[in-house]
Amino acid sequence: MLRFSSLFSVGILFLSVAACGGSADKPQTDLESVTTPQSAADWALPLDRYIGGFDERKTLFQALDLLVGDCMREYGESWTNTTIKPTGLARAQQLLGAWRDEASIERYGYHPPDAEREAAELALGPQMFDPPGPGLTDDQMAVLTTVDGDLGSGKQGPEGGCAGAASKKLGWGGKPYDVFSLPETTEENALALTKVDSRVLAVEENWASCMKEAGFVYRSPAEAEADPRWSGEGSSGEQGSSAEFATAKADHACQVEVNYSGVRLAVLRAYEEQGIEENAPGFAQFESDLKKHLKKAAEIVSRG
Repeated sequence: MLRFSSLFSVGILFLSVAACGGSADKPQTDLESVTTPQSAADWALPLDRYIGGFDERKTLFQALDLLVGDCMREYGESWTNTTIKPTGLARAQQLLGAWRDEASIERYGYHPPDAEREAAELALGPQMFDPPGPGLTDDQMAVLTTVDGDLGSGKQGPEGGCAGAASKKLGWGGKPYDVFSLPETTEENALALTKVDSRVLAVEENWASCMKEAGFVYRSPAEAEADPRWSGEGSSGEQGSSAEFATAKADHACQVEVNYSGVRLAVLRAYEEQGIEENAPGFAQFESDLKKHLKKAAEIVSRG
């Protein structure tokens, strides 16, 4: 049975954090008061209010999607409006790769079904702000994204494409993919800093020690999941094997033992708060603009 004494492991964790973190890490975070996240509410992040919750992003997505569809059909191209289903996960669970629970790991190891993975991705909210990907024809892509309106063969489309035209109607200007650039860039920076923060590296070391005691040698959970025996196209055919399941279960147990998610979440929150404070005027303006965007989007969605 894979268990440390809880008091022993938590004590080691915070001794390591105190030794490695200290004044060298900015921003300061009192990790000794860190709790283990249990519910979606426990995973809340400072940037959530700016990036928007699921319902808010769903409203913005639906408004843009409806306007894009109207525009595409006007120019003779088909468009299937997207149905968005809610998810019970928080953004932070997806950002930190902590969206799989013990039951999922017991059943699937490191390879949950696509439906479960896609549901987890929705924790970030509908991603209409990413440039459109595969699945569209060349003609659809041309009408959707043309910069100058030139569709070739003498055909003319909207300047900025239907994506740009829809964005302008929502009051966003002609760049729908840049609407959330301020909070999303701040989030990316906070994540990058979190990954190399000595307090996070310390909890990874404690995780590795826990794994070693259980008979597994890895430096991090990411390394365990990416083991070439069961990960990637070049895997050696052990995907779904007893070795994969044993490793995945030990990985999860050790993450729980050292509060791996709780520590990383606390550090990420601190870096997000720092990023917001460093650009307070920009975030104040963004929040004001977001309220206007949501109001306009809600009006469009209500008209259908």
